[in-house]
Amino acid sequence: MTIQIRRKFGYMGYLGRVKLYANDEPIAKLAVGDTYTYEPGEGQGIIKLKVTQLGGGSNTLFLKDPAKVTISVNPYYTITFLLFFACLFAANITPYSIVFLPLALLLCLVFILPGFSKTFVLKEVSE
Repeated sequence: MTIQIRRKFGYMGYLGRVKLYANDEPIAKLAVGDTYTYEPGEGQGIIKLKVTQLGGGSNTLFLKDPAKVTISVNPYYTITFLLFFACLFAANITPYSIVFLPLALLLCLVFILPGFSKTFVLKEVSE
């Protein structure tokens, strides 16, 4: 069984490497565009994959057959992060800082901090 894992381009965490785990054991560090081929031992059964970077994590993917997997940045997390910075920017250039600062704080508390555990998305792709 061979599992091929590729990290796609993403603005979040672009300069850092993600740490790849198989069955909760670290197996590789991947930069943007890197591909890693994982060959589990005989009789290992279902493989559990996940990634982390600076405390941020991903979904957990369970694989049984030979597979191809991509690692990408969660688009909802990216959009929320951009909205957070847009609110901070708008609070500084407009007289409506009383509106934009609480909105930025709300985005941070409700979406960004809880979503930090799902910064990346692991997805099995077909040929």
